[in-house]
Amino acid sequence: MKKKYFVIAFRRYKTAEEFKNKLVGHNHRNRRYVKSHSNIDWNKSERNIELTPLQFYSLEELREYAKTHLAKGRRNLKKGAAWGFEIIVDCTPDPNWTEQNYIEYLKNAEKWLRKRFDGQKVLSSIIHLDEGKPHLHIVFSYFNEKKGMWYQRRLKEKGIDRFPSLLDDFERDIGSSYGLYRGEGENIDKPLLKALLKESEVIEEKKGLFKTQKRRVISLAKVKRAIKRIKTKYKRALAENDHLYEELISTKREMNQLKAEFEKKENDLRNAMSFLRRELRKREERIQDILREKSSLEQRIDELEKENSSMKLENRKFRKKNEKTISGIRNDEIVR
Repeated sequence: MKKKYFVIAFRRYKTAEEFKNKLVGHNHRNRRYVKSHSNIDWNKSERNIELTPLQFYSLEELREYAKTHLAKGRRNLKKGAAWGFEIIVDCTPDPNWTEQNYIEYLKNAEKWLRKRFDGQKVLSSIIHLDEGKPHLHIVFSYFNEKKGMWYQRRLKEKGIDRFPSLLDDFERDIGSSYGLYRGEGENIDKPLLKALLKESEVIEEKKGLFKTQKRRVISLAKVKRAIKRIKTKYKRALAENDHLYEELISTKREMNQLKAEFEKKENDLRNAMSFLRRELRKREERIQDILREKSSLEQRIDELEKENSSMKLENRKFRKKNEKTISGIRNDEIVR
């Protein structure tokens, strides 16, 4: 059984002309800007699926949008810098697939790419059904809406500058579920390769990516300048490494000091807690003694009150009994 492959092509956009010709013209079939394209069947263009409608029709509109959303203190887009990048998703033809199968595969690929480059402004995503076979064009702006800044140089962790990593992850998450694998060398159908070479300007030959037939001629002077730049960067990196090593040593010293202080304070706290626990136990014992003493005193008071009541009763009885005798004695004393 012939193995099937997915294909991903990538290119950057820098100029305003590319914005109009590639994004507005080709991707969204604006005849005013699109160049003659023999692969397009204009009668089927209305069937193209816009997953993300075109929001900007010129690079100036995108720049104005970015200015209104720039975070405080963030940099503006530098002159001549790339404003966005496009990813084209395709695969080798499969006679058992219907058009709906291709659309499902491309929609899942679009969702995966959005998640992969989360935060980057999506300018357009569209599935073309008016060419030889359905394929996806998705264009991201280098303007990151979450960070509020033009964000170009630090996208390596998301796969822009590490394309092999992106392809491996795409094969694992999307391609394998559709029986599509990463191509190697010339293991790709020639009609598809020819179509992709027309579509993309930057296609590598390694594992699912292909080079264009144009080859650059590099002069010796350019090579020397490149070597000089590399040496300069290497020296800067060494100096920065030494500086970082010194900072690491000082940080370790500070951490050791803080650790010693923390341990000392922890010991003092433990000793204080032990002392407080002992004092608490002593006070609890003293409170128990006082309560016992109070109980015994209350009991003694009750006994004395009962005794006092009985003595009062006896006293009243005694007085009644001897009342006549006392009055006779008093009368005798008066007569005398």
